[in-house]
Amino acid sequence: MKTNIYGRDVKETKYVLHPVIAEALLSVLAAEPGTGSTYLSLYLAAALGAGWPVFSRCVPEPRAVLCIDGKLGAARYVRRFETMASLLPADVHSLIQRNVCLSSVNAEALDLRTEESQQVIEERLQDASRQAGKPVDLLVLDNLNCLVSSPEAPASWRAVNSWFGELQERGIAVLLLHRLNKSGQRHGAQLVPNLADNVFHLEREEAGDNRSIAFRIVNIKGRDLSPADRKPIHVLLCPDAQNPSLSYWTDGDSTEEAG
Repeated sequence: MKTNIYGRDVKETKYVLHPVIAEALLSVLAAEPGTGSTYLSLYLAAALGAGWPVFSRCVPEPRAVLCIDGKLGAARYVRRFETMASLLPADVHSLIQRNVCLSSVNAEALDLRTEESQQVIEERLQDASRQAGKPVDLLVLDNLNCLVSSPEAPASWRAVNSWFGELQERGIAVLLLHRLNKSGQRHGAQLVPNLADNVFHLEREEAGDNRSIAFRIVNIKGRDLSPADRKPIHVLLCPDAQNPSLSYWTDGDSTEEAG
């Protein structure tokens, strides 16, 4: 607990990923289809589960993470996660296995505006907490367009946001993947960036070959981020299951390899 200039106690901010994602905050990762947002979210989940730095950002301690997939199906989702987790050192894989829980749901039967569907996710949170032996710190939802019926309707988003608020009161941070259309605009739901604490866009870049994915991560909105923290991060990812690789850099800095 810190004390402010008025002598009042102020709760110290704790981070899931310092200084980008604090505990109990809502973050949005928006991208056009095929840009690499699912790969990025799964790499983030693996690194957080291991307590491993992400793009030179500090992960203060291993975190319990639940990833909900509403588009790929269990087999493809697990394969992608295994590929991204393999980018990290072998000696942290036991932490990843304990702390990261993957769950694919039938998006056609799920609508997070309803209490019934929210209860489905709550049950998955309980399962993930039992697996990790501690409360879940981060819930990843992939993605809004699959998991919410008619996300363009403000009333739909308000119903979901009310539930997000309950999660945040319990200390659970939420990372919501959100699809952009071809013009780079969000599919409806303009309240999403307004209500989120952090908003990141993935912008496609030239990869150089047909086996790799290249994008840059741009911070559109963020709490308490310095100009250096807001610098776009360029990522080159080869998601080949046999020989995956990931490198990253910011403008003016040298390229670094993940893992």
